[in-house]
Amino acid sequence: MSLVRRRPTASLLAEAVKIIGRKRFEIRQQVSCPREDRQLHYLVETWFFFPQSLQINRWSYTPSHFQQSLKSYIRLGVPVRTLESLLGEAVPDELRGEAEAGEMAPDLLGECRDRLNELLRDNTAEARERYEDSVKLFCIAFRVALLARKKAVLAIEDGRERTLAAYDLTRVVTACLKRYRKTLGTRAKEARRFLRAPAYLYCDEYLSIITTRTLGEIVRGLSPVEKRSTYILASFGAQRAYRRIRYPDSMPSKDGDNELPVFRWSVLKKYVDMPLFLLVQRHSGNSLLVHILYSLIAAVAMSLALTVTFVWEDADFFSAPIFVIAVFAYICRERIKDVLKGKMFSLFGKWIPDRVLRVSDSYGRRLGICAEQFRFAAWDKLPKAVRVLRNRTHFVDILNAFHNEDILYYSKTIDIKELPDPFHEGKNLLLDISRFDISDFLRHADDVLDEAPLIGDERLLPGDKVYHVDMVRRIPHRCGCDLERFRLVLTHAGLRRIDEIKPLFDTTQTASPSDEGRQGTA
Repeated sequence: MSLVRRRPTASLLAEAVKIIGRKRFEIRQQVSCPREDRQLHYLVETWFFFPQSLQINRWSYTPSHFQQSLKSYIRLGVPVRTLESLLGEAVPDELRGEAEAGEMAPDLLGECRDRLNELLRDNTAEARERYEDSVKLFCIAFRVALLARKKAVLAIEDGRERTLAAYDLTRVVTACLKRYRKTLGTRAKEARRFLRAPAYLYCDEYLSIITTRTLGEIVRGLSPVEKRSTYILASFGAQRAYRRIRYPDSMPSKDGDNELPVFRWSVLKKYVDMPLFLLVQRHSGNSLLVHILYSLIAAVAMSLALTVTFVWEDADFFSAPIFVIAVFAYICRERIKDVLKGKMFSLFGKWIPDRVLRVSDSYGRRLGICAEQFRFAAWDKLPKAVRVLRNRTHFVDILNAFHNEDILYYSKTIDIKELPDPFHEGKNLLLDISRFDISDFLRHADDVLDEAPLIGDERLLPGDKVYHVDMVRRIPHRCGCDLERFRLVLTHAGLRRIDEIKPLFDTTQTASPSDEGRQGTA
């Protein structure tokens, strides 16, 4: 899996680009906005530069094709907190120093307890949803805090220090799980009859899987001579035993195909992450601007027919000249409509989205829209900064310069009126995920290169033919405008790698030959 990461800056955007399989890649954008403003608006523009041999052009590749190849997700970001903050007021004395050192955050597990009491007192649909969401949000916060802490522990090079940090992590994780099961375990059984799904049990299984996997990774990096390793190993074994007794279907087997554990984990992840995902649904019907343009076109075309009627109103209606004039007026009206439609949409096209998606929260409340455009663009119509960034210095680009590239333009505009804050920390975070399927890009890709003839003792062995598809992205923001450039290296079988030609937050210089060899993939 290839991964290209971005460093954060004042642009409020942080990106990660990675390959998913052979024919899909994903762009993740973490967007943040000021605490005092719940509104969020941003634009991302992307240009794909295709070699003509792939035949991706306006005649063979329509906007509907691109829409079918694109999958968009929008989800809320998760603020990273410390594991100690999840203990709330029940912080053990030996961990109180770490908890007080961090920023005070809302007690998520205390909120779960309050929601559970509310559900037992007043069994309503809203009370059920609030209780389930509160338990899921605790699991999400626990997962993010645990993975961040694990990454910090494994990054420590000194074995003794790493074991000490792993010991502290294990103590806090054990205390968090103990508090979760003690706070909700008994009363959650009473609420089970009110719920469609056992939220406490599903989330407990989720926490158990996350914990055993994380502790297992840490155990493999421990120094066995340390005394604290015994406690970590004992905690890891206790969590596995708890999981084997309570949730045996989630335990993998060395002999089986492990279809059931993998399936259960996939379902649990989707169940727990539900409060984060925003609903993205296709908006039916045309926009107001499209209706206005259609009305203007119809008005102009109809004016010709009315003019002919007024000019010949005194003549015999059934005469041959009137019949011919009427037919001619009808033909002109239809042609005028088609011509005006093309002219109007080319003039106002940048304000007319090809697809509008409605963005709603998990309760169905409308939050905003996501408007997308798909166009083929001409080289001389591109912004100057994009043309400069897509300069032809690589020898493949120089050869392609003799033939015009096919340039596909894609833009996404996100407009959120009020961004939810499920963790009640005042941090406005959004994760925008776009997945591209490149299967249509490979319809005319050749399989292998031809073998070269013998030249002395040297011979070029056959191999996959490689295509370079450059991708330039522009992201305007309140501090200016950032650009980045990637190169998708394709063969007939799919993506081979993604090269980073120009990073997102370094647009002061144009690409040079030395930049062309710099890869941003693993």
